[in-house]
Parts: sequence; structure tokens; C-alpha cells
Amino acid sequence: AELYGTWAAPPLGLRAGVMPIFALSYFLANRKNIALYTEQVFNPDLTDANIDEWLQDPRRISFRFVHIDEKRHKLLSALSSAMSAIVGREVAADPLDSARALVSFVFALPTWTKRTETISKKAKAVRNLLLKANDPHKVLFDDLPRIMSCPIDETLILEVGEVVEELAAAYAGMLKRVENSLFQALDHRGGFIKLRER
Repeated sequence: AELYGTWAAPPLGLRAGVMPIFALSYFLANRKNIALYTEQVFNPDLTDANIDEWLQDPRRISFRFVHIDEKRHKLLSALSSAMSAIVGREVAADPLDSARALVSFVFALPTWTKRTETISKKAKAVRNLLLKANDPHKVLFDDLPRIMSCPIDETLILEVGEVVEELAAAYAGMLKRVENSLFQALDHRGGFIKLRER
């Protein structure tokens, strides 16, 4: 809407009918550096529904300029390599695919891991962030560095890797602790097979 206001004012004085065409052209020409949002929710793909909303009420549509500099590109490359190993598929070195891989990983965790308070503070913060994520650029370049309290560099990748490993191992670790507590309460050594025989 602000863009339309600028175009409508002198010296351009564009008519309202052509503004959506110019705005769409601008977006398509610069989509490597522009993220599209509908009512503050990130849209990974441009659809007919997005364009229809665009035509109905331009105030619901917003752009965000995203500059992928050398430092951020290195971060994405390192993160895509790490996530490829974790999720077992190729993860592209772009914000959308990297964030999608992280979110998919968290959503695939056991329900207990998604709710427990017994993991580290950082792991809880990252888990909760990813469970509610709707903006890959904000997650990768704003939220994760803030939660981890580290700059956008190799340190962030190491921190994220440690959190991912902790989340992946949390459920199995809890089951092992329950097993150990059970054996201790029964004064038993030797595993479940021996326990059945007993």
C-alpha cells in the first residue's frame, strides 16, 4: 500500500489499475531478494490466491527485502550440509529450504520431546521457535542468532547442531533413565530378558 501511495503521488501519478501489474513485475524481477507476506505470514510460493488478495486489498500484502551477503550465504551452505545429514535428503542452501528442514525435523520429533521441560533452555527456545515458525528469513537470520546469543557465523551452526542433537536424543535418553530407575527399584541387573526370567 505504501508503494502504491508513492507511485500515485507526483511526479509519477500512476493510475490504480496498473499498479498491481507494476508491483507484480517488480516482485518477479527481484524475487531472489524479496520475500512476500500476506497479513504478516510468509508465502513461500506466489499463487493465484496471493495475487487475488493483492488485487482485493494491497494493505494485506507486504514485501521484505532480504540481502543474502557472503556471510549469510556461508551460513546457509553450512546449515544445508548439516541438515542434509540429519534429515536424510538434499537441503538447498537457501533460507526457505533450510528453515523447512529444521521445522520438519522438529515436527517429526516424538510428542514427549515437543512438550517436555527437561531439556536445556536453548533447546526449548529453539524447539518452541520452530514449532511456531512462519518466516524462514526471520528464523534463520534474526531469531536463531538472538536465541543462541551468537553472530551469524560457524558458531551459530555449531550451536544449532548441538541443539538438534540434543532434541534428537532426548526421547531415547528419557526412556533409558526410566529403564535405569525401574531396574534400580527392582534391584535388578542384566536387562529385560533377565527380568522376564526372574
